[in-house]
Amino acid sequence: MRLERREFLRIALAASGGVLVNKLLNHPPAKALGPDLSAESESFYTPEKENLTILDKLGLHSTPIEGGGERPETTIFTAINLGINFIVALTPSEEFLKIASQNDLPVITRWYTKNNILNEKKFRETIKRIKKYQDYNIVIPFNEVNLLRETGNEERTPKQHAEEYIQALHIGKEEDCIIPITPMSQGHGPGVIDDYIYLPEMLLELKNRIDLSLFKDNLALCLHRYILRRGDDDFIQGITSIYNSTVDILNMHLPVYVTEAGLYQDRKILYDETIVAAETVKILKLSLPSNIPVETIDLWNFSGFYQRPQDHRVDNEDNPAFDLEPSALIDTDGRPKEAFIQIEKMVMAKKRERFMPNKQEFLLWQPD
Repeated sequence: MRLERREFLRIALAASGGVLVNKLLNHPPAKALGPDLSAESESFYTPEKENLTILDKLGLHSTPIEGGGERPETTIFTAINLGINFIVALTPSEEFLKIASQNDLPVITRWYTKNNILNEKKFRETIKRIKKYQDYNIVIPFNEVNLLRETGNEERTPKQHAEEYIQALHIGKEEDCIIPITPMSQGHGPGVIDDYIYLPEMLLELKNRIDLSLFKDNLALCLHRYILRRGDDDFIQGITSIYNSTVDILNMHLPVYVTEAGLYQDRKILYDETIVAAETVKILKLSLPSNIPVETIDLWNFSGFYQRPQDHRVDNEDNPAFDLEPSALIDTDGRPKEAFIQIEKMVMAKKRERFMPNKQEFLLWQPD
């Protein structure tokens, strides 16, 4: 029944340019963001198209703030209007989980602890709390352990990380939860161990220590991939290379969750919004390899400072969220940036083509 309601909302969205859905959800839009559905607008989706694109697997990373931000309702309704298939939240709050569950939006939990230290008791408690709201549970216990600033500036070897990941995996099996293999920081240089070196070594340790066939229902591959981050790495090629390497080492085909993706924007480089939007559109048009079971590709990120008003000072370089603001889809005042607007246009064009391929008028009801 809940899935039927979700599909109804999506059909209503296609027919009304987002206005009807906002009314149904009692969530009036802050600004008119209706897509251009004129003949000149680009039609992205075609029913006969065989290859899936990133837009078909579009997900969203809510915010770098624990709990999922202070405006979970806004985030979740925005995700629904964009047809998001998963949303990632940093240790989501009860409110975030409740609203997402009520609107049939699956939440991927990135469990946060300082310096990536696993507290087994708290980790288990988090899983149990999430299970109250959804049946399909994915919890990521670690994050970018090949990046020194994520591990308290103390190098954590692939062997050490394999040991702690196995602890989390055992808890996941006991709690019937997917525990994705840790997403690594993309790139190389000072303060980071190359992900193409670190991850294979960690996987070999994992394979040699436990019988992975006992955990086949609890395993998945989690990735972080960005464009404009390293010049020698194509976005899709990076996903393909890591997936193939994982299959070769583990002899297992795992579902893939790309929980951070998009444009990596250094705050020292002032990107023009139109350029960022154009590059984002390019990402969403990329075709996914048909032999890789990609479940979601989640854009980083919905918003930064907008989710936490007390941190509104964008010029405060001591603020930990300062680095993250340029890549947000929503600016500090809640204004959708150009990239967001272009994403919405692509999504609406896709829905219009899907539900109204002949561009005929579509009414959910007839006036009296």
